[in-house]
Amino acid sequence: MGNNLMLVGLIFQILTLGLFAVLCLEFIWRVKHYPNRKRAEFQYIRESRRFQGFLVAAFITFITIFIRCVYRVVELAGGWNNKLQREETPFIILESGMVSVAVFAFALFHPGRAFDDSFGNLYSSVEKSSRGEDAEMKLMPQ
Repeated sequence: MGNNLMLVGLIFQILTLGLFAVLCLEFIWRVKHYPNRKRAEFQYIRESRRFQGFLVAAFITFITIFIRCVYRVVELAGGWNNKLQREETPFIILESGMVSVAVFAFALFHPGRAFDDSFGNLYSSVEKSSRGEDAEMKLMPQ
């Protein structure tokens, strides 16, 4: 029963990562198709190398964690005594190796540096329009 619970948890993690990927792709599509909705005061962040590096790090982190989860599902699906379960090299590469790459990616391109420490100057607002309610982040006036 413990093995089945672990499998269900890992499969759930894969499904939520898949949903995250779909939502990210939908966000990217909206950014590309509605460029006039981008806030001008955040342009310096979007164009910075730090932010571009952060986006690459986020992609790398997603891919490595996804690979790790798929590996763990395949490994656990064969039971506790299968050949893959007893192989140390794939485990080191596809388990701790993937997590290490993800951690180092975000350590090198930390979100705090990517957003240029702008979080302290942000506030949110909700405005009603003909499309419904629009929530947005704005910089505090200096």
